[in-house]
Amino acid sequence: MKKRIIRSVWLLVLGFIFLQGSDLVAAAENYKEISVFYKITTKKGVKGYLLGSVHEGLGKTFCKKSKKLLKKYVDESCDFFFESAAAGAYCEFDKSVYGIESIIAYLLQGRQDCKLYSLDTNWKLVEKKGRAFTERSQTYSDDIKQIEDCLKVQKKVLDFVIKNYKKGILADDEKIQNFSSSLKLSEKSRSFMEHRGSEVKDEFALFIEERNEAWIKKLNEHKLDNPFFIIFGAGHLPGKKGMISLLKQEGFVLEPIILWGKK
Repeated sequence: MKKRIIRSVWLLVLGFIFLQGSDLVAAAENYKEISVFYKITTKKGVKGYLLGSVHEGLGKTFCKKSKKLLKKYVDESCDFFFESAAAGAYCEFDKSVYGIESIIAYLLQGRQDCKLYSLDTNWKLVEKKGRAFTERSQTYSDDIKQIEDCLKVQKKVLDFVIKNYKKGILADDEKIQNFSSSLKLSEKSRSFMEHRGSEVKDEFALFIEERNEAWIKKLNEHKLDNPFFIIFGAGHLPGKKGMISLLKQEGFVLEPIILWGKK
C-alpha cells in the first residue's frame, strides 16, 4: 500500500512538472539568455507588452516587487490576452490564480476600461491533450528510494529554473544540464528520471508549436488598435516556431525589457 501511495504522488508531481516546468527547460535549449518581458510595436505603431510566465507560486516578496514594477505597463494597456488556463479566474480575479497571472489579475481589479481575451479557443481540448501527454510520459517504478531521489532532483531543477526566471531570463540548456549533473543521484535513478517523457518529447514540442501558430492567427484576427498586454507560459517564447520568432515574422517589433534582473 505504501508503494502504491508513493507511486501515485510521484505520478502527480511528475505530471505537474511535465506540463508546467519542463516547457521552460525545453524552451531554453540552444538559447543563452532570453528575456521574459518585451515591449511590442505593431505595424500600425500601436504599443503593447509580452510577458512570459511561470505557472507557479513565486513567493510573496517577489510578487510584491513585481506588482510595483508591472503596474505602469498594465495601466498603459487596454486589451489583455491570456493563455487560457483558468481563464474564468482571470475574469473574476480569483485569488487562486497562480504566478505572474495573479499579479496581472490583482492590478486589473476595478478596471472598467479593459477587455480580456483568451488565446486558446478551446481550452478543454488543450487540457485534454495535455493530460494525455502526461499519462503517456509516466514511468513506473517499485523502487521507493529511486522515486524519492528523483523527486528531490526534479524539485531542485524546477527551483533553479524559477530562480533564473526571477532574474528576468530563461536559463539556457547548458546551465540547466550542469546544475542537474551537479546534484547527487545514482546512474540508475538518473537514467530513470531522464527517460520519463522522452518518448513523447517531440510530439509535445509539436503541440506547443501548433498552439503558438494558432495564437498568432488569433492576434492577427484582432485589430490591436488599443494598447495591449499578452501573457502566456514562457516556454512558448523561444525557438524557430516560438512566439518571439513568429511575432517578428508578422512584422511586430520586439524590444526586451529588464524588470527583475540587473540593468
